[in-house]
Amino acid sequence: MGRQPFDRSATANPASVKVEWTARASDDLVGLHGFLATVAPDAAAKNGQSLSRAPLKLVEFPRIGERLEAY
Repeated sequence: MGRQPFDRSATANPASVKVEWTARASDDLVGLHGFLATVAPDAAAKNGQSLSRAPLKLVEFPRIGERLEAY
């Protein structure tokens, strides 16, 4: 598949991008934190914060990642 060439005309306006957490994603994040917290509380907190902020990159860079032909 590989990366697709960057097309500036197709760049989304960050104001029009909305990222929503699904209930499953939120539950997974809470579950991961709970699992890690039992063995490494500091790592669990750091990991949870990092993962919860990660979707903000999608708002800033809505075309980040590899383009999948199926979509």
